[in-house]
Amino acid sequence: MLLIVAMLAGAMLVHRLETFGADVDLFFFPVIAACIFFRSRGLWLIPLCLILNDVSFGAMRPTAFSEFAFQNSIHLIKWLSLGLFTVVTLSRYSETRRHQMLIQKDVALARTLQRALMPHHFESPSVRVDARIHQTWQIGGDLYYFRPFKEKYVVLTLGDIMGKGIPASMVMAIVMGFFYEWGKQSFSPAWILERLNERLTSLWANDDAWFVTLFYAIYDEETHELVFSSGGHQAALLLPADPESSILPLKTEGLPVGIFPESIWEEKRVTLEPGDRVVVFTDGVNEARNGEGEIFTMDRLEDLLRSCRTMTPNDIVRTVVARVREWANGELSDDLAILVMEVKQ
Repeated sequence: MLLIVAMLAGAMLVHRLETFGADVDLFFFPVIAACIFFRSRGLWLIPLCLILNDVSFGAMRPTAFSEFAFQNSIHLIKWLSLGLFTVVTLSRYSETRRHQMLIQKDVALARTLQRALMPHHFESPSVRVDARIHQTWQIGGDLYYFRPFKEKYVVLTLGDIMGKGIPASMVMAIVMGFFYEWGKQSFSPAWILERLNERLTSLWANDDAWFVTLFYAIYDEETHELVFSSGGHQAALLLPADPESSILPLKTEGLPVGIFPESIWEEKRVTLEPGDRVVVFTDGVNEARNGEGEIFTMDRLEDLLRSCRTMTPNDIVRTVVARVREWANGELSDDLAILVMEVKQ
């Protein structure tokens, strides 16, 4: 009803304006409004516009039939084109919005599942582990994993899938599944990386677009020995409880996992003392850049860790994440993951 009143008022206004030499088509607005509110059903108002146009102009300004028909044809084509354009545009917009909402729902579910796979805290009689991930997208490819193994072992790993977003998160889920499968079958990190490499390279065959860097370690709670392997990952850091001792990098030779089918990995061992911490992280920590393009660097990270010697693993994790984000002005360009294991005193 309001649209009809608006069209009648518009017709009268058009007549008034045209008496002063103005050429205005105010039926344009009711047609567009009808198509916006009623979509394709709004096109049925176009015949009404033609009738109102006949009433307002035909009776007020008699013209020849041919000229009158020509004017109506022009109006019909114009209003129909505008109406169809409006309907199609709004329909495409609605479809896009629905598609975006479905994607956002799937991403939110994937994020929830990722969090379920990676709890923040673990504690046993002799060790305490805390970890966090800060992702630049809603989901990503950084991962960590820790769990008790047999009766006296603790398995921990941290890795970085090449890439971001949903594809990287799917590869991350595959890797986590393999850890659950093989993590309880061997005391050798190198063996675990070899099995994982065989499975991943067979999955994507000749497609070498995906690989993962990993630090994998097994801690013996009785002997206090940590055995570890690195698959192309940067060195973890051993932060001794003794403030006079230097930070020790934990690094072994080995390529990233998932590149060559028959790769092998080196394995090393280190004995931990009560109060020692093992800090494992992705390159999103030490390679974070500030506004001037400067990276955070390993030196800054080691200085920061020295100042955190008396903190709990949870506080160390929070402090490092906060300092790196502050360095990058809150705009990280890469995912960030960090894990800290402490041998209890």
